[in-house]
Amino acid sequence: MNRENFLSEVIGLDEIKDELFNVVKWFKESEKYEQRGLSVPKGVILYGHPGNGKTMILRNIAHYLDIPTYIFPNNTKNIVETIDSLFKEASKNKKSIIIIDEIDLLFNADDESYVQRSLQEHLDGIEKNENDILILAACNHIRDIPQPIRRQGRFSRSIEVHCPKLVDINKILIKLFNDFNIENKDVIYDNSLAKLLSWKNFTEIKSIINDTLIRFSNKKELTLDDFLTSYNIIFSGYYEHKINPPYEICIHEAGHALVANKYKEFIEHNYIIIKEDSGLYESSNPKMSYKNKLARIHIALAGTIAEKIIFNKNTYGGNEEDLDTARNYAYNLVNCCGYKSCWRTLTSLNSDGRKPTSFKVRKNEIIIEKILRKAEKETYRYIKKHKNKLIELANKLQEKNMLSSKDINQILNNN
Repeated sequence: MNRENFLSEVIGLDEIKDELFNVVKWFKESEKYEQRGLSVPKGVILYGHPGNGKTMILRNIAHYLDIPTYIFPNNTKNIVETIDSLFKEASKNKKSIIIIDEIDLLFNADDESYVQRSLQEHLDGIEKNENDILILAACNHIRDIPQPIRRQGRFSRSIEVHCPKLVDINKILIKLFNDFNIENKDVIYDNSLAKLLSWKNFTEIKSIINDTLIRFSNKKELTLDDFLTSYNIIFSGYYEHKINPPYEICIHEAGHALVANKYKEFIEHNYIIIKEDSGLYESSNPKMSYKNKLARIHIALAGTIAEKIIFNKNTYGGNEEDLDTARNYAYNLVNCCGYKSCWRTLTSLNSDGRKPTSFKVRKNEIIIEKILRKAEKETYRYIKKHKNKLIELANKLQEKNMLSSKDINQILNNN
């Protein structure tokens, strides 16, 4: 078997492809392992955000193996009867595949318990069957699949198909640029476009590229601002007409970006968008360590504090949401991750099922309040010290309505 040709149409997801290749390889050579008394995985569930190619991966695996494949019809009325029929037909072949896309829908039927029991019996029967059946399934949320179904020996592999990482987004962009004959690839090489598209699935990334090409089809060369415009239209409801946003909103969002820049060793700017009556600053922070969560508290408080420094009051409606965000991070810092070297964990229920005492709750609330007050003072001093950069960023934001990571870095870091 050739690993290079396996799922070659799927961009990125190398770790997932490696594990799926192992499953396929072991399945093809199952007789060799079974002679030694070993059992190879014969059930795989792919789960994760829609639009990342779970169904395509399942179908490509079936095409790669080139053996009889049976696809469960999602519009069937008698689910139990269809399950029985599918497994009966598949068992007639020496090796075969059954694909169940959106397997979670099977357990939303009125006869859910009968469906679960039927599927369990057939999954258990695979081990006893002389012929091999590989079950490939997909769903959005793994928690929607009953635990008995996805236990070892039935679905032995539950693999999350996540949104593309930064390096994979660049690979996707290069492929799409080649497919659509886009010549100027400069917008890819500084990662600005990839950062803009972080946490988007493949379908969403392709839709942004497609919209940009149609919207700016009269231009010879595309810029990052062109892609940002399409992004805003698709995901943020912002349209091409220029608005004159309230300066308070610009100061507020610029405050978030300014303080995030203090932690640039592990937080990356993505963009700032201003709509008619609201704004959004977005950044990336893939690893949420203790320091990172503490930084997020500072960043969340920054918008409100920036308004206080410039206007000596708060007028923007997003302040309440930011304060909730800061408090949630502080709560998580104390109750879920521990605070510094002292693990003051507080779960919703203790291991014995009893709720935590009011004394313990209050004790942790005092620690949370101290964290927030300290963060507020430190953030106030930092913004006060860099007030000129705050105003420069806010002015640019009011002028353009939207700033990319490149724009933000040029103002705050002079690069």
